[in-house]
Amino acid sequence: MDTILKTVNDNLCISCGICAANCPANCITMERKGSQYLPQVNLNECVKCGVCRKVCPSSKFYEYDGKLKIEDYLLGEYKAIYCAKTKDKKVLRQATSGGAITQIILNLLEHGEYDSAFLLSGYGCDELLETRRFVKGDDFNSTFKSRYLTVSHENSIKYLIKHPDEKVILVATGCVVRGILNTIKHRKLNRDNYLIIGLFCDKTMHYGVVDYFSSHEINKERELKDLYFRTKDVNGWPGDVRLVYKDGSYQDLPAKERMKLKNYFMPERCLYCQDKLNLNCDIAVGDNYIKANSDADGVSSVIVRTERGRRLWEMYCKDTFSWHCDSASELSKAQLLSAKKLNHEFAQLRGLCPKANGGISTGTKKAFKAALNKIQIGKSENVYIAVNKDIKRRGYKSAIKKIMTFPKRLLKKF
Repeated sequence: MDTILKTVNDNLCISCGICAANCPANCITMERKGSQYLPQVNLNECVKCGVCRKVCPSSKFYEYDGKLKIEDYLLGEYKAIYCAKTKDKKVLRQATSGGAITQIILNLLEHGEYDSAFLLSGYGCDELLETRRFVKGDDFNSTFKSRYLTVSHENSIKYLIKHPDEKVILVATGCVVRGILNTIKHRKLNRDNYLIIGLFCDKTMHYGVVDYFSSHEINKERELKDLYFRTKDVNGWPGDVRLVYKDGSYQDLPAKERMKLKNYFMPERCLYCQDKLNLNCDIAVGDNYIKANSDADGVSSVIVRTERGRRLWEMYCKDTFSWHCDSASELSKAQLLSAKKLNHEFAQLRGLCPKANGGISTGTKKAFKAALNKIQIGKSENVYIAVNKDIKRRGYKSAIKKIMTFPKRLLKKF
C-alpha cells in the first residue's frame, strides 16, 4: 500500500498537511527538508492503511482529454462571473485586490450562516504557514493580503474531523481544494456544512524564496521579520514586495522582483497544474486583469460556481460590493488560460495523465527541461547568487538571439 512518501519521492508534494491531519496512526509530521516542508512518516508506527495517499491532492491528476478547448475546460462550470470591489474602504485598502474574500467571510459570519472560517494570520515566514480558526468578532487585520507560500491546512482539516456538525468556511488554492474534498468524501462529512472559497493560482512558492529575500545581498545584515509579497501602499494594485525587518525598518521592491522569482521557487507540482481558476470550489476569487476594469485600488474577479455560492452571494454579499458582470471570454483571455496547455503537456511528459495523440513536440520537451532546471537552481545553497546568475545568463542569451534574428524580422516586416 502506497504512503504519502510516494508523493514526496515523486516531487509532487505541496506541503498542505492534509495527509498528516487524516493519519489514523498520527505518525506523519511536516518538517522542512531543504527549501520545502514535507511529510515525514514514522514507519515504526505506520499501519500501511493508505489513507494519506487517498486524501492527497496529488494522488490523482486531471482528466482533460482535449475534446474542448483548454480555456473552456479550465473555465469550468459557473453560475455567474463578476467584477467586484468591496464598498468597505478599510477592507479595500488592506486587501491584495478588491477585498472580495474578506468581505464575503465577514458578511457570512455576521449573518450566522457559518460558525467559523480558517485563514492565515500574520506575515512571518520563518516556519510553515498554518491556517487558524476565526469567528465573528475576531480581529481580521492580520489575515489580509496574499502569502504566495505553500500553506499547511492540517489545523483546519483536523477541526473538520473533530467537529463534523460545525459550518465552516475554507479558503484554499485549487490543489488543496482537491485534498479537502477528498477528506470530506473519505470521512463521510456533510459537504453542505462547508463553503469553499477558491483562490485563483498560477504557481505558489516554497520557502527557498524566503532564503532568497533573507540574503545579505538584499537586507544588508538586517534580519527579516515579515514578508509581504504584494502591498498597495506605494504604487497601488497589483502591488509591490515589502520586506519588514526586526529592527523596525523596511524596504520595498518592485512587483517584477516577485514575478521573476516564481519559476525558480515553485514546487515541481505547479508545473503540471491546470487548475488556475479553482474548478471545484463554491466561489472562486482572484485578481481581475481585464483591462477595462483596471483600478489602482484593485478589483476582484468572482466566479460563482455552485448553487450554494449563488444563494450566499445574492442574499448576503452583493449589496456590500460595487460590481458588474464580466464575460467568460474576457476573463479567460485576461487569465491566459490557453497557456495552461503547456502544463498539461508537461503532465503528459511526467506520465501524470494520458499522452496526447501525435506525441509531444520537441519545443515542449526543451521547455520542460528548462523549467526543471530553474526549479533545481531555486534549491541551491547560495540561492540569491545562483538565481541571479541564471537570470543574467538568460538575459544575455535572449539579447543575442534578438540581435541575430533582427535582419530576418526586419525583412519579414517589410
